[in-house]
Amino acid sequence: GITATLGDGASGQGGGRATTNQNTTSRNNLSSRNSTTNRTTGQQGGQGGANGSRTSIQEQTIPTEPESRLVGGRTLLVADNVANTIIVNGPPHHIELIRDLITDLDSEAQQVALSAVVGSYGIGDGLNFGIDLAQALKNTGSDFSAAGSASFGGVPSIIDPTTLGDLGAVLSANGASGNGVSLYGLLGDDFGVFVNALETETKFQTLERTVLTTRNNRVALLTSGQRIAIPSSTFTGGNNQGGINTNVEYRDVQLELEIQPLINSDNQVTLEISLVRDSVGTLRQVGDLRVPDINTESLSTSVTVRDGSAVILGGIMTTTSSDASGGIPILSRIPGIGRIFGSNDLESNESELIIMIQPRIMVSQAEIDLFRSDYSGMSKSTREAESFLPPRRSMLPSSDETKSKEVEEISSNPNIPVSEKTVPSGDVTDGKK
Repeated sequence: GITATLGDGASGQGGGRATTNQNTTSRNNLSSRNSTTNRTTGQQGGQGGANGSRTSIQEQTIPTEPESRLVGGRTLLVADNVANTIIVNGPPHHIELIRDLITDLDSEAQQVALSAVVGSYGIGDGLNFGIDLAQALKNTGSDFSAAGSASFGGVPSIIDPTTLGDLGAVLSANGASGNGVSLYGLLGDDFGVFVNALETETKFQTLERTVLTTRNNRVALLTSGQRIAIPSSTFTGGNNQGGINTNVEYRDVQLELEIQPLINSDNQVTLEISLVRDSVGTLRQVGDLRVPDINTESLSTSVTVRDGSAVILGGIMTTTSSDASGGIPILSRIPGIGRIFGSNDLESNESELIIMIQPRIMVSQAEIDLFRSDYSGMSKSTREAESFLPPRRSMLPSSDETKSKEVEEISSNPNIPVSEKTVPSGDVTDGKK
């Protein structure tokens, strides 16, 4: 027998599906298969979310031990996943067949670039994200198909994307001015333009905007946040000792986004999405200490989108309360009668967490450049217009033009004596240096 080692082969990713954890409570379910979300209202008390669990995508584990198979009774195949090689021991014609098969199957692993935008939309005055989303899309002229759910009467639970057109069904729906409409949508080519318009024209505030690139069926992780100090316990000295000692624990308050793309046939990408967002809530008095609440919002879902389309997920509602004081300057601060000239109200603010993700399958450098231009805010119409323009040329003068201009300025300057007028080194004018 002949032994051959074939490298860089048989390292396919496989088509397994990941398992995601789901939270059970929700304010708005986007569809029957789309997402399960968690509503938090800042009522977690002094525990600070210590007993909560963070959702994460269960990535497939790749075995590190070599695997062997006997084929045809005479040919032994040994696959080494760590070294990415296959060892073949068998007759020469079997080795040639396996070599040809690996040549046909072996290809560069596909990558997926993910444009991810996580933001918060402030809800107030009877407005909701669905209405402002439609208005922003109308202003950008983008193609959009959507489905949504509503918690009020008169609006279908699932809006048919084929009847929306320019989302007129959402705008004119009975009860659309109330709260509770959340949209799941597929945005077309103008993702960057749409995000910019949404930030400019609505109450949408971007919390995180990034581009992640990962291999097919591998998890991409984004983590952003801070660590805050939380007092955990206090100790008061004895009779002969004074003062109070406070022990402090540091807790992570951050935004975690995990995305696992799986490339399917027909240029479709299945996205396993897991999001956990922490925020500092109100301060609570616990004994002599003021301890902050840690609010947690989480989402875990699986969606399938076309290559280059964008998925928009919403529905995680958060309510926060804050004190708002105002009044006539100086008079409102007078002890005793100041409250007559001022006001102290408790404001309740409600917001919705919005996630927008656009996957793009990367195969060539041209596709990478196209993706970068989309994310920078260049629309399809802009790219088409630029394709008819001549190549860009530098607006800076050439080196010869610069030297000629320097000679002209020196020769014509009356403030420089004739004896001091010299031509820059290396230039010749009328045969004289």
